Amino acid sequence: MNYTLPFPIGAVQIIKVFEYYDGPKVFACESLTGQKYIVNWIDTTTTNDTWFYVAVSGTRYLLILNGEVSLRDCIVQSENNMVLEVCTSKGECDSVEIKFREVGSIIEDELPDPDSFLEFEQQKSSLPPKEEATVLNAIRTGRDVLDLSLNVSDRHSNEIDAELLGEVLVATQNLAYYMGSNAINNRGPVSRNVMNINKLKATGFFAASFGVRLKSDTQQGIFGDTDASGTLEKLMELFEATSEVEKFRAVIKGLNIRAIKTYYTLLNKLNNEDTRIKVEWASPNKKYKEASLDSGNIKKAIDILIKETKTELKQLEVKGTLVGVITDSNKFYLHTDNDEHISGLIGKNLRDQQFVVPVKVKAVVEQKTEIHIFTEEEKSTYTLISFQ
Repeated sequence: MNYTLPFPIGAVQIIKVFEYYDGPKVFACESLTGQKYIVNWIDTTTTNDTWFYVAVSGTRYLLILNGEVSLRDCIVQSENNMVLEVCTSKGECDSVEIKFREVGSIIEDELPDPDSFLEFEQQKSSLPPKEEATVLNAIRTGRDVLDLSLNVSDRHSNEIDAELLGEVLVATQNLAYYMGSNAINNRGPVSRNVMNINKLKATGFFAASFGVRLKSDTQQGIFGDTDASGTLEKLMELFEATSEVEKFRAVIKGLNIRAIKTYYTLLNKLNNEDTRIKVEWASPNKKYKEASLDSGNIKKAIDILIKETKTELKQLEVKGTLVGVITDSNKFYLHTDNDEHISGLIGKNLRDQQFVVPVKVKAVVEQKTEIHIFTEEEKSTYTLISFQ
């Protein structure tokens, strides 16, 4: 949830809710500059609500999450000896008033109980929480942010096999390369320019169960996004579609063979390791997508990919001799100057034409190739489009 307060807080996003009753009552939020606040609801009247916003460092925030500092001590032992009192009005008036309060001016009735420790996360994590929310980090740093959260065997463990993590990261990077090449039929090497644009950098780990943050190597441009934003948005559309069979089939038809095979490799690894994945992406231009895949989604997607064939269409210009035509079955036979034999169907636009064979021709032939993704077996058929 995003909202904006007057100076000195400004625009913030709620990153964790600790207590909820008719709305968040105790929560953490973060500003666009990366400043975290612990927020406590203090009082309510018929006309307004009063809140304490306490600025906290990353270290203090982690101590509060782990139950080592109480919400009461968060206030009375504020790191800058100051809290912000935010008064929000009720009803038609939508005014907000912010006051600076020195810790010494706060009375007992305004404080949480002495034992107000957070209980939801008492088990200490070997990993820190996210340094800041995905969207906020993208906006603040001017780079795309891709957060991957891996949960192995539903254990919510903060540890992960190095091999599994390595394969997930390699597959994710290769997906960005192949999806960024924009060529469905491309089988050559990915250009150096495409690789430079879509290169991802690992910038940190976080608890979620095991989370890793990736960022685009490129920075925000004049239109708000980076050069990698388009590729990563397409990557997220693939993750989002994976749980919906028909949508998934439609999306993979627009991908090149290498991207599809790489995605299969990623899903197969997650399936073999009984690992669930959550993916979040944000661009500096405030675009945001997220997707979560459980074991059922992953298994169905693998089954679709195993059976999937890919169709490639291209037109060939060939020179040679048209050696035969069977008008009853609309078949043609062509012997090229390169000593190849091509046969197939005559295009509908040519079926009323009179043919004299043999005859030297310059022809346009459409080649339709069906490729099984994993065996890479190919079957090509040809249609005669035109000839001179």
